[in-house]
Amino acid sequence: MQFLSLALSCTSYPLPGIGSPRIWLLFSCQNLTDLIPKPPAATQPDYFGATGDFITSPEISQMFGEMLGLWILTEWLGQGRRREGVVLMELGPGRGTLMADVLRTLGAFPDMRSAVEKVVLLEASPGLRETQARMLCGDGEGDGELRRTEDGNGWWGRVKAKLGGGRVEWYEDWELVPKAGAPRHHRSLSPPHPSPITLTSSTSTSTSKPLTSTSQDLFHLILSPTPTPYSQLLPTLSPRHAPLLTLSRTTTTSAHPTIEISPLSLTLLTSLSHTLSSSPSGALLIINYGPSNHTPSNTLRGIRNHKLVSPFSHPGDVDLSADVDFLALAETAVAASEGVEVHGPVEQGVFLAEMGMRERMEVLVKARAGDEDGRRVRGAFERLVGRETGGMGRIYKALAVVKEKGGRRPVGFGGVVVGGEK
Repeated sequence: MQFLSLALSCTSYPLPGIGSPRIWLLFSCQNLTDLIPKPPAATQPDYFGATGDFITSPEISQMFGEMLGLWILTEWLGQGRRREGVVLMELGPGRGTLMADVLRTLGAFPDMRSAVEKVVLLEASPGLRETQARMLCGDGEGDGELRRTEDGNGWWGRVKAKLGGGRVEWYEDWELVPKAGAPRHHRSLSPPHPSPITLTSSTSTSTSKPLTSTSQDLFHLILSPTPTPYSQLLPTLSPRHAPLLTLSRTTTTSAHPTIEISPLSLTLLTSLSHTLSSSPSGALLIINYGPSNHTPSNTLRGIRNHKLVSPFSHPGDVDLSADVDFLALAETAVAASEGVEVHGPVEQGVFLAEMGMRERMEVLVKARAGDEDGRRVRGAFERLVGRETGGMGRIYKALAVVKEKGGRRPVGFGGVVVGGEK
């Protein structure tokens, strides 16, 4: 907090709102790294799970990863059963739990698993890369060691034999991934995390951008005294934003309509859509929380110890979060290329139900009949698909971007399994 306050004092100008979700990135900027002490990777806190800041769907139950593995399988079947060259990619892999469950699931289908050329993980944190390597790599002493890739842009390791073997590569950014090995089946749980957003607010006379300022060493948002380039450009990207930005002209309230736009997410999805379009086959699955029918507004928040806190508290130690604008992602993918189709968003509970999670849960519960494990399996299922308070089934959404195939709906989005016959 003191360091960031000093940075604001030195600039004598508030930081743009887009910087607030990226405060943690300030700690890894090349020109600032030497100024801020960093704990060794082994001592960095674990932000996931019951003892961390939040828990993700893969950590709740193995069933989540199994359903995503089956989704990848159905897309592989529906897109021609490629015999080789399949690349599985995940953005923001957490502990690596999800990819481990996916690989374990695909191992039950040897033809598909043998077609997987490699796994690619996009992860900026050195500490999390080590955690993921422990989860995915190494069958013996030294086997889990990460090595630099041949081009020097990433790291690689050998996948455990019980997960099917093969190669896994890590890169800090999508632009560093060799496009010759572009993903044929690409699964993304979220846009880059945290996903930087621009906050744009409308007054009766202009469109401005909230800025980050300090008062008695506490950060808060203030409105820019004049319109900024971002605040003038970004709201014009979609006609959906126009009503929000003109609302204040017809209201007498003092509140300023505010919308959130994630330029980085839109840029990334544009690039991914181009990649899918130019590839012989491919699919992208995005699962995160956010509205399905309107633009997010005032959702920037911090999460620490499973509680909502100010996004400006404890910089570097608070997980920063904002809702995903699924309609913006859909618009971006469609506009980026005529060679892709967009399906959804649909509620996570609907997607998982169509994938067969209830049937899988019943099998697991029956195998654990009468014991505490069975009750935990059922409880995890209800949390993942439930629509009531505490459930994730309604709040979380799923969106698929797939190679254009004449409107064939993917499984989980109203489609059925095709291509299963040999």
